[in-house]
Amino acid sequence: MFDWMPASAGRSQATRWLAVVLKPCHKVSRGRRRGQAAVAYRTRILLHSSSALHGLIEQNATALGFEVVEVERAPQGLLRVSIDRPEGQGAVTVGDCERLSDQLTHVFMVENIDYARLEVSSPGVDRPLVKPADYARFAGTEITLKLRSMVAGQRKFEGVLQVAGEDDFAIEFDTPTGRSQLRFKFADVEKARLVPKLDFKRKTR
Repeated sequence: MFDWMPASAGRSQATRWLAVVLKPCHKVSRGRRRGQAAVAYRTRILLHSSSALHGLIEQNATALGFEVVEVERAPQGLLRVSIDRPEGQGAVTVGDCERLSDQLTHVFMVENIDYARLEVSSPGVDRPLVKPADYARFAGTEITLKLRSMVAGQRKFEGVLQVAGEDDFAIEFDTPTGRSQLRFKFADVEKARLVPKLDFKRKTR
């Protein structure tokens, strides 16, 4: 269920940030110069059924102190895994990607699964929000939101994420008549991502 209403009276319109999409992540392999920002490490791995493989990846990532953001199958047997660090523990590094890649390679070899390629990376500056905890973590941040169904003739919104309850979220955004707020549930979301921010003095978020 959706709830669309004007934002609080007297509140100035939010400043629109200059966004820059920095994709894909920098990718490195053994012996090459390590990149900065979002990074990835490639190696050879073994394939498994989707559910079992996802569980195996998540188990090993958690043991190393990482969160699995996404697991994606791509053509020609490529498996992409993006990871993040828990809130307050900094950004993912090249070394983090290498550690998990090495760990998964060993585990998959022990399991004796057929080979394909693995790519382990940070989630990038436009990090997807894939579970309710992500919405709580990034409350107050600007996001792009795509809903499963139309609301007032549109499905896509861009604005500031708000959290009103355990599964009660909102996005505040500009309209021709002023600031508005749309409330939604996690189940209403098709996909959502952070809006990248450009900061010339510091690294891009």
